[in-house]
Amino acid sequence: MALRHFLYGDREPTPIHQIITGIILVAFILAIYGLQAEFIPDHGWTQGGGFFALSLLVILVIGAKAIEDRDGSQRFYVSSDSAFETLLAGGIRSVFYLTVLWLAFVHGFAALYTGTFGRPYQAEMEVSKQRSEFAAGCDYQVTAPDVVSGATFYLCISRDQFFRWPDKLRVRVEGQTSVLGKTVNQLQQIRAQEPGS
Repeated sequence: MALRHFLYGDREPTPIHQIITGIILVAFILAIYGLQAEFIPDHGWTQGGGFFALSLLVILVIGAKAIEDRDGSQRFYVSSDSAFETLLAGGIRSVFYLTVLWLAFVHGFAALYTGTFGRPYQAEMEVSKQRSEFAAGCDYQVTAPDVVSGATFYLCISRDQFFRWPDKLRVRVEGQTSVLGKTVNQLQQIRAQEPGS
């Protein structure tokens, strides 16, 4: 019973409340997965996914209003009788939920779909190395204009690759591709051919 109260904020949540909470939990999981996946979303999908995220947010707000109208004690989306506090809390929550939903659609869902149903691809690109102390679990990185899309700004490489590779290099990218974007499974340095070889 305590878990139910913790999860829903109420001991007897309505079915709509349970559905909305379930959607948000799935979105959190997909958003976290999408941020961890080596995925470069298609530029068109970053906008299309944003449309889906905004549409789902509107549905969540309408559902939350239905919860409040049915039983005023269950306030999923707003938590105050004050109009200012309601607008402030609703605005902050809306931005937060929209960000999570956008990450869930544009990165999480798309990376999962592409990794599962995409077709193999190979491409070559010029990249440059960079190091970051703030990217959890990804201190060593490469970046290029072809990599920057959505919330993706770099690809992770190993410590060994970072110290072995030159600052700027050409790499072969291997992974899966779909209409939603590209997953990156492997990066290999393309060595310049020796003159006369």
